[in-house]
Amino acid sequence: MLQEMDCSPIESLARLAQLAEEDAQAAETPSERIPHMNLAKDCYKELAQYVAPKRKAIEHSGSIGMSHEDALNELK
Repeated sequence: MLQEMDCSPIESLARLAQLAEEDAQAAETPSERIPHMNLAKDCYKELAQYVAPKRKAIEHSGSIGMSHEDALNELK
């Protein structure tokens, strides 16, 4: 359906973010600027996951054989 409408959600979201940012820069007061910046932030935050996916925590199991303090002392 989106293809039939020639609509690219990611492209539209990027365009919306840029327009919101431009509106924020043109705003005269912080109270006018904040809603536009929040919209731009939300759009960019959504788009960022397609460029730089969130990293997952890595769990380590087992023993490393020495404490952090011992390892630091060894480096000295």
